[in-house]
Amino acid sequence: MDPHTNLSNMWKQIKTISGQKPAKQASHPEPITEANRLINSFADRCDSVQLPPATQRKQRKLRPERRENISHACNAVAPTDVPFPTKELRDTLKPQKDTAAGADKISYSMIRESGDEAYEELLYIINQSYTSSRLPQAWKNAIFMPIHKPKEQKKFRPIFLLICLGKTAEKNYSHPTPVASRQVTPQHLCLHQ
Repeated sequence: MDPHTNLSNMWKQIKTISGQKPAKQASHPEPITEANRLINSFADRCDSVQLPPATQRKQRKLRPERRENISHACNAVAPTDVPFPTKELRDTLKPQKDTAAGADKISYSMIRESGDEAYEELLYIINQSYTSSRLPQAWKNAIFMPIHKPKEQKKFRPIFLLICLGKTAEKNYSHPTPVASRQVTPQHLCLHQ
């Protein structure tokens, strides 16, 4: 298991380890060798050398223009790449009822009542995370808790307790207010000094 193991596979592995479910035999005697053979076969069939010569010439001719377009698109600043305003953070926190807090033990109500300076710091972190496309490591950690299913006491379902700060940022990222309706002005922005 690793951080990218999906829940279904995780539960299968837990049941296998605990002896509740026997391990399934591989459908092929050498699955890794077979997988590599299939990958190489697919790559060979998809290689540009398989294309007709006229198509290969067109590809070579278009390659510099395509690279330029990709480079330009990667370096262009999108109109949506503006910092989240304080109002948007407050709106995100308003409807959040308190749920079990993550490893940091900070609840939504604690964030809501933390005051303007804490909002500015949190907004700075959220905006830095958004513009750099990187999440703080602590936001990626979760507490895993198996709880009994209501009607089947011998079966469990997984609960992952994430940090409320990270969940708040995720809500801003995934459901941002349209830029045109933000009315972004210097008074709305919290910029770290």
